[in-house]
Amino acid sequence: MMLLENTPIKKDTIIKTPKVYISYSWSSEDHQKGIIKLAEDLMANGVEVKLDVWDLKEGHDIYDFMESMVKDHEIDRVLVVCDKGYFEKAETRKGGVGTETQIITPEIYTKTKQDKFIPIISERAEDGSPYVPTFMKGRLYIDLSSLESYSSEFEKLLRNLFSRPIHVKPELGKPPPHLFDDDAIPTKTSKIIRNMREFSRTNPRILRSLSKEFIEEFILSLETFRIKYSKESDISYDKLVLESIDKMLPIRDDFISFVELYCNNKEELDPSLFEDFFEKLLEFTGPKKNETYTSLDFDNYRFLLWELFLYFVTIFLQHKEFSLLAKIINKDFIFKQGHKVDNGRYAIFCYSIKSINDNRGEKLIE
Repeated sequence: MMLLENTPIKKDTIIKTPKVYISYSWSSEDHQKGIIKLAEDLMANGVEVKLDVWDLKEGHDIYDFMESMVKDHEIDRVLVVCDKGYFEKAETRKGGVGTETQIITPEIYTKTKQDKFIPIISERAEDGSPYVPTFMKGRLYIDLSSLESYSSEFEKLLRNLFSRPIHVKPELGKPPPHLFDDDAIPTKTSKIIRNMREFSRTNPRILRSLSKEFIEEFILSLETFRIKYSKESDISYDKLVLESIDKMLPIRDDFISFVELYCNNKEELDPSLFEDFFEKLLEFTGPKKNETYTSLDFDNYRFLLWELFLYFVTIFLQHKEFSLLAKIINKDFIFKQGHKVDNGRYAIFCYSIKSINDNRGEKLIE
């Protein structure tokens, strides 16, 4: 049996050959054949196996062999094959299994790292419970008692031996800075996101109305971030823009969560909401009617627009939502700014942020 054959191996990867010892009971001839098959399968998949029928020769001391295998630091794992025979002998401390149990027990409880001893279930009781002796109870096991699951469980064993788990814990990231801003107030959009998460599990049909509520609340919240600059102010314009961008981080994160929720519940949501959203957001990149302004007054919104669009594209690519993404990219967005109506495709989202690119850059150079 060859497994892990489709797992790519990097060119410079050094693969350590794991060494295991198989502990078992000579319950029957058929059981011993099963043990030999397991050992052969492991050897065929790059695992060095120590087995009595291969390594114990005439004249060798059986008990010294067992003790050396259990205590040998070069043995990475001890596979304890649990069937009815092993269970009964281990519980009553009879025969070679009983002796080996007395050797293994203190190793488990006092000296050895947790994963050295792995129970391998080869037989179950009539009630379906595994034959796990008391000294191994509570440990996660590999279940090779069924032909139907043998292949997948054997794969699990190999992954353990080669330290190649299916589920790899990701690296620890950094907490969002705004969480530690004592002046920050929970946004209404964040409350809607929490409701959406809850209803996605309990009542997905409500998500459509909540999504509209989220878009409306998001657009309303943008009004609070308009920059009011005074020439008499001690704060430079570029600093005002950067401060505004920082203050918008919570709603930016809410939007990211919203896009993720959409991709995970798209059957319940209206895809046109993103088209409407970006059109409404575009209106903040220019002046309102009858409003005095400078060309820099909207840089915070322009920065946000492009950032949100990049997150939107990234998440949709991750979820393979190519059809809707293509629709958004090819859409001709129509929006109002002041007294005029403008239009264009997604490239118009990418504004030059002059307050940062020019003003801030000049200060840094100085």
